[in-house]
Amino acid sequence: MSYNFNSLVSKIRIFLKSMGSEEIKSLSRENFAKAIGINPLYIRSEHKKVLARILHQEFGVTYKKIAELLAMSMRDIHKAVREEIDKKIVEEAEREAVSIEIQAKAIELLRSGEIKNPNDLVLKLGVSLDVAENLFERILSNERIIASSVTKVVDKLKRLLDDVKEYSEYLEKKTLEITKLIAEIDDKIVELIRYQSYAEKSFQELKEKLIRLGADAEKYNALSEIIKSLEKKYKDLKEYIDKDLKRYIESLFTKNENEIKSLIEKIINQEKIFNNMKADIERLKILMTEIDIGLGYRFDFKENTCIYMDEEGYCKGFAYLKPIQGLYMKSVIEYDRIKYFINVYRHRYVCLACPYYTPRYKVSSPQKTS
Repeated sequence: MSYNFNSLVSKIRIFLKSMGSEEIKSLSRENFAKAIGINPLYIRSEHKKVLARILHQEFGVTYKKIAELLAMSMRDIHKAVREEIDKKIVEEAEREAVSIEIQAKAIELLRSGEIKNPNDLVLKLGVSLDVAENLFERILSNERIIASSVTKVVDKLKRLLDDVKEYSEYLEKKTLEITKLIAEIDDKIVELIRYQSYAEKSFQELKEKLIRLGADAEKYNALSEIIKSLEKKYKDLKEYIDKDLKRYIESLFTKNENEIKSLIEKIINQEKIFNNMKADIERLKILMTEIDIGLGYRFDFKENTCIYMDEEGYCKGFAYLKPIQGLYMKSVIEYDRIKYFINVYRHRYVCLACPYYTPRYKVSSPQKTS
């Protein structure tokens, strides 16, 4: 059974680094073979010696456990660990560890659009194809996670703005209701004051007329009684008007008291929420502005548009077997199969972390000056 030894060493190191010492002790040969992708029985003896040395020196695995995992004898394990091993095989195994500098360079090349597949990594960085495939898949997966996080932030901002709009409409409606209620109270007060003023004026005019008519004592006494009676009626009328006005105003406020208190409490609570949201919204606006500016260079300048985007704004770089609800897509029949393409001009955020972005007219980067 054929296999790539350098790739095998890399897989074993990555797998064991993710485990604790107790997990390694309890690891079975079946699970070990499943993780590295090959049955240890099919590994060549000279390669087993290198692996035995790595397991013992780098991960502290006992001879007994190495014998179980690699299907080796204790004698062969002792020789592999204690004796000199072929330098060429050791150098090939040790060269397999991918340095941080190579990983950083691979990420930079992928983001700049210079890398389209693992073969490009082999040509650019000089690593093996197996290493390039593993590195390419891991970086591409991480870039997709970043794009997903930005999309979640955008969705959260949209929901937040919808809530603000809805609550603003609610406040506007309640403000109009309170304004109308206050206007009704003012009209009632003006009406009662006008009625009271009219009653006072009428009483005064009647009193003056009766005094003028009371020339003699009898008429005066009779008129006096009438005046007293009118004064009492006026007093009763004034008290009635005062009580009726007070009772009406109190009834208006009592009727709407709970709603007014509830509205005031909501306004106070929402004011606190708005104060807390203000900073987040400002940060989100800045982030959205930065994202829109960056994407603008890809879409608003013809020389920067991606070679995979057609004139209608559809991306031919990625095809989907099913349409995605809510996105502008078009269907195309190719090789007796229906494929769906996204209109990235309408949905620019889809291109945010695309590793395949390539401008139509590449411009060489300016030379750095000392």
